[in-house]
Amino acid sequence: MQDQNKLRESGILDAYEYLLDSLCKYGLPTGDLFEFASMMVLKYEKRWKLKKRQELNDRIMKREEEKQKKKLEEQRKEKEEEEKRRKAALAVKKKKEEDVKEKSPEPKSGGKKVRKEEKEKKPEKVREEEEKVEEP
Repeated sequence: MQDQNKLRESGILDAYEYLLDSLCKYGLPTGDLFEFASMMVLKYEKRWKLKKRQELNDRIMKREEEKQKKKLEEQRKEKEEEEKRRKAALAVKKKKEEDVKEKSPEPKSGGKKVRKEEKEKKPEKVREEEEKVEEP
């Protein structure tokens, strides 16, 4: 069984079957039978090699197409990830800007009101000293 598989893989068994088919189809040759057999086997061998070459080329092309698809898919994923990172960075930047706006003190208008509020926050001794300085 293993020998037959090896013969089939190498193409010899198929060449033999092709030779027998040719003999049945065209009949026995008028010339040398061995010459006819060798010519048929060579003819089959050319066809077999061409078929194997085509199969190999098809596999190579298929593999190249798969590599190309994977490469394009990876590029697309990288672009999506870069876009996500860019959007996240913009969102963080906007949030920081909003936080800075919220935390930044607003311009102080109405000086006396501000001073009164500041006086309330300071201890009494410090307030009294500042009132003495402001009165004259």
